[in-house]
Amino acid sequence: MNNIKDLLPIGSVVVLKDSEKALMIIGILPRNGETVRDYVGVLYPEGFISSDMFLVFDHKDIDIVLFRGFYGGTIWDQVLMRAEQVLGESQTQSSTEENSTAKGSTAESNTRENSAAESSTAESNQTAM
Repeated sequence: MNNIKDLLPIGSVVVLKDSEKALMIIGILPRNGETVRDYVGVLYPEGFISSDMFLVFDHKDIDIVLFRGFYGGTIWDQVLMRAEQVLGESQTQSSTEENSTAKGSTAESNTRENSAAESSTAESNQTAM
């Protein structure tokens, strides 16, 4: 999502690219572990059928907006503020994990280099004796 203000509100009904079936948006910015998508939806007009019948998708996947849900007033402003927090937390978590991975790689590399240097020094000492 390039702009948080472009998010469609809950209740919007959309058709995704390469699909003929409509979906109703029932959630915004669902998080699954470290992955955050733009929307979670259910089949429309069927609605909620079971807990394994949800579809997560991004704004770029939408082909047609059949109906735009309610997005006026202070409630929508609160939703957008929360969405910005979720995205901020997700980006912070991702960069922390990337830094942690990079530090781990550096530490692993340093350990390998130190082990190689120690081996080389030990071999030199044995040769000198």
